[in-house]
Amino acid sequence: MGHNKLFSLTRKFFFEVLSPKFNVSKLKRLMNFLYILFEKVAYHFEIFYSNYLQLYDELLEKEIKLAKINSKDKVLVIGRGALPATCILIAKKTNAKVHGIDIDPVATKKSTNFVKNLNLNNLIDFELADGINYDYSNYDVIFVLYGIIQHQNLLVNLSNKIQENSRVIYRTSEDVKEKIIGTNKILSDYFRIEDSFKSENIYLNRSYLLTKKK
Repeated sequence: MGHNKLFSLTRKFFFEVLSPKFNVSKLKRLMNFLYILFEKVAYHFEIFYSNYLQLYDELLEKEIKLAKINSKDKVLVIGRGALPATCILIAKKTNAKVHGIDIDPVATKKSTNFVKNLNLNNLIDFELADGINYDYSNYDVIFVLYGIIQHQNLLVNLSNKIQENSRVIYRTSEDVKEKIIGTNKILSDYFRIEDSFKSENIYLNRSYLLTKKK
């Protein structure tokens, strides 16, 4: 069995078989923990991180097209983790400058070394920072990834500080979306929902394109 297929089946098993056994808040914490643990381990093994990057390829192709990212854009990725697949794929596919932030110092150190080893540090840089209180005003495109705990606080801050023409890509897992961040209404309270799509490879992922509400 190919590694991509194995990763996909493992993720599907987690959501369809295990997730009903947890209440939503516990499931969210478990998901975040498993993502962080996997990335910190996969960082050391090429067979894992190469397949991990490949697994996200379809998702990033669609997100880049959705947000119309080009080489002139300044991109911010919030919650990029130790294995910054989103940052790497954006930089490789668009040649845009990418800045990634995370509150985990170990993940920040690992991701910095990882990008340096790939010779992408001319396009990608990282910062130890909390996305809840961050200044987003200098960025054209902002990615909000899965591991954010205080979703609503971040959305409020984001909606107040982004530029008029900024684009936000917001990822969520559909099985926990309604109880963790609410329905689409909670997004529409702060943003205009321009479009969304469901990933074919990453089970239950939905990506939203958001813009500033006028």
